[in-house]
Amino acid sequence: MDAHLLSGDRVASTLFPVSTAGNTITIRRFARNPWTITTLIANNTLSKEMAAFIWLAMHYEMNILVAGGTASGKTSMLSAISGLLPTNQRVISIEDTREITLPEELEWNWVPLTTRNPNPEGQGEVTMLDLIVSSLRMRPDRIIAGEVRRKAQAETMFEAMHTGHSVYTTIHADTVEQVKRRKTQIRIQILSNNSNRESGNIFYL
Repeated sequence: MDAHLLSGDRVASTLFPVSTAGNTITIRRFARNPWTITTLIANNTLSKEMAAFIWLAMHYEMNILVAGGTASGKTSMLSAISGLLPTNQRVISIEDTREITLPEELEWNWVPLTTRNPNPEGQGEVTMLDLIVSSLRMRPDRIIAGEVRRKAQAETMFEAMHTGHSVYTTIHADTVEQVKRRKTQIRIQILSNNSNRESGNIFYL
């Protein structure tokens, strides 16, 4: 089971015999006061110059990929920089489990979407790909996505970038070269189908 509590904390559990040593439950408790860009500066995660550069990238609507390994703080960074979004623009967030937190002044123009697992009969599933496609029909100014893991999801995200939407997402990669390699393997197929389109600018973080 992968779910979240009313408090917003994330829960993952398994049952015997899937977990051979017995039943397990893991609760990932999120900060009650979410990190902001100023928090990252204060704890020396970012310098003032880096924060200013990221703000410029957000201001000029560049696409941003936040890359890192497991538990490296990708989602925390994505939430923090999302606080730099203009308050007059429509924001759509897409996640498997609700983790993104936006400042209160952005909430009135924010549409958070989450995926849904199928029922015991295998019906009713709503995937991240379904939500990404649906979000393009909601006239968003900015799209925030949780980690894009599968090829189809990544292809749809690049299509959204090509249509002029500003996209912010995370990707699991340990090095910059690994990010480029994973992106290029997907990108080649997309560009072959969109040879007459100009490639969007992407900023790696």
